Amino acid sequence: MSIFIVLFSFAIAIGLGSYLSINAKKNKLNSPDHTSTPELNDANVISLASQYEDGISVAALCLKTKSSAKAAKKKLEELRSEGILHLSIGENGTEKYMISDTSLLDKK
Repeated sequence: MSIFIVLFSFAIAIGLGSYLSINAKKNKLNSPDHTSTPELNDANVISLASQYEDGISVAALCLKTKSSAKAAKKKLEELRSEGILHLSIGENGTEKYMISDTSLLDKK
C-alpha cells in the first residue's frame, strides 16, 4: 500500500511540474513586454523615425525598443550610412536622426 502512495505522489509531482512549466512558457510569450516592444530592425526603426518630424534620438529609440544605447546608436548609424536617415544636430547639441524620405513622415 505504501508503495502505491509513493508512486501516486511521484506522479502528481511530475504532472504538476510539467503543468507549471508549460504555463510559465505561455505567460512569457503572452507578456505585454514581449509583444508590445518593437524589435530593433530596419523596418521598425524607420517606422519610429517617420513618427518624429524633428528626428529620433538614440535615447528615444532606446526607450521605444528597450534596447541598449550602444545597439540603438549602431542601428541608427547603419541606416545613416545607407542614406535612409541623416544626422541633424540641434542648437543645443542634441543629435537626432531624421528620415531622408520625407514622404514617409507622419503628418499630424
